[in-house]
Amino acid sequence: MQAEASLLEALRSQDRSVRDRAESALYREYLPRVRGLLSRLVGSGPELDDAVQEAFIDVFRGLSKFEGKSQLSTWIYRIALRRGWKHAARQKTTRERQVESEDLVKNTPAARSGTKEDLQAREMARRLEAALKQLPYDYRTAIALSGLEGFTPPEIAETLGIPVGTVHSRLSRARAKLKEILDLE
Repeated sequence: MQAEASLLEALRSQDRSVRDRAESALYREYLPRVRGLLSRLVGSGPELDDAVQEAFIDVFRGLSKFEGKSQLSTWIYRIALRRGWKHAARQKTTRERQVESEDLVKNTPAARSGTKEDLQAREMARRLEAALKQLPYDYRTAIALSGLEGFTPPEIAETLGIPVGTVHSRLSRARAKLKEILDLE
């Protein structure tokens, strides 16, 4: 990963302008995926904005400690997940979260028209989003990384710092629980 090595070198540069450009590049590169991941964990609105901002603050503060034992992306997602867990725990203790599925619905083809099939697809997307929020946090994290972010089980294991077998177990249990919640065969 030559590009990653170059980015890391620029991020650690003593030249402030080089470092500023590198930080901007890192932010632009990872913002969409970090935001998408955190939206599945903390919902939308101000909570999401706060979690994303705090995750990137943690990333920039921790860059000097990044040893390169994993990919930069894995390290960034691990930080984002920790921030998401903190926000989710805070939300749980302060209030019950409302089910908000607008982000998921906007990303479906059904959002663009109003046919009966499209309305059914939108309803299913709403049900899926509500079901995801009923899963235990470990299961929701595994599903978010796998099905929604496209990570492979080994990538999830590396990101979460758990064995691949545990990832497979969480995914299997999460899918079974989703089927139960959604009342699917």
